[in-house]
Amino acid sequence: MSHDMGRLHHVGHVVRDMGEALDLYRRLGFTLAPPAYPAMAPSEGAAPEPFGAANTHADFPRTFVELVTCVPQGGAARVPSEAKLVPLRAPAELLPQLVERISSTSATIAAALERFEGLHILMFSSPDIDVAAARLSAARVAHGGVNTVHRAVETADGTRTESVRYLEIDSPEPAVGPGAVAEGRVGVVADLDPLAQAARQLDHPNGAFDLVEVVTCVAEADLDATEARYQEYLGIPA
Repeated sequence: MSHDMGRLHHVGHVVRDMGEALDLYRRLGFTLAPPAYPAMAPSEGAAPEPFGAANTHADFPRTFVELVTCVPQGGAARVPSEAKLVPLRAPAELLPQLVERISSTSATIAAALERFEGLHILMFSSPDIDVAAARLSAARVAHGGVNTVHRAVETADGTRTESVRYLEIDSPEPAVGPGAVAEGRVGVVADLDPLAQAARQLDHPNGAFDLVEVVTCVAEADLDATEARYQEYLGIPA
């Protein structure tokens, strides 16, 4: 790949029922942590309830496969019993922005599910995401800029906060919406922190140890345009 993109970062399998998906992947021999569900109290003093998008990973040393779903309104009954609720914590002035971001991601996932249940997320890894963002801008590839989110990561020494920097590529077609292209959600993520990744569950009974390839299927009439887009995304000729 180009000097600012080194490999795949992760793919995301968008599913309707997280419990069924967990069972399937575990029968396939993958180790997955309990899924994390963002949660927020519907009113002051009420218990937090799951909303937005929930996920878990089949982790490898440098990459992962993500299982992701969205929580429909009133859909708490479909949350697996092993799920971890993650209450949103942010300064009051930043909380609306955080909720808006989660709601936007959930809407993208819901739109993907309306098409079919399957792979709709493709993220590339970058050793320097600011350079990657500048190159994409210079190539007139629309994107939402580099965002930073913070998430809790369980390690042998307890819980630590990990910063994740990423950008999402926008489609030139307004109907697709921001942060998504025809295939789904495509973007770039800063390389994983090796220390945080080493603390995750990397031992899979099926022997899987890396994510090395993605096959994208398109209609013959769309092949040339799709090839041109990915040449711009990756900065290399097909």
